[in-house]
Amino acid sequence: MEYSKPKDPNVNKERAKLRNAMKAAEHNTLEMLVKLFDWLDGLRPQSVTDIVSLYEHSQVIEAAITNALALMNQAGRGENRGANEEITKGVCRKFLTLFASVGRTIRSLNEEHGGMLQ
Repeated sequence: MEYSKPKDPNVNKERAKLRNAMKAAEHNTLEMLVKLFDWLDGLRPQSVTDIVSLYEHSQVIEAAITNALALMNQAGRGENRGANEEITKGVCRKFLTLFASVGRTIRSLNEEHGGMLQ
């Protein structure tokens, strides 16, 4: 099947302009990709062990806070008036454990990174 050629010469000029614009856009895109990959090649690999360690510690801290809040909620409801003192002691122990854990984490990370967290 043969297509008929456009009779209007402006159509060919428009096609040429569009083709040139498309080639220019393709060229710009390839240049941008080259710059992106050059930038990526220049990056240093980052260790994720510190991030994983911090995440694990944050999970422990969150669990301790949730547990302490549950104990406080239980004490606040007044269901066990005689046990309130024990619940309060339990909450205090949980928070002391939490703060000790946070302190150990900060000291450990500080030592690993040469005192950057001071």
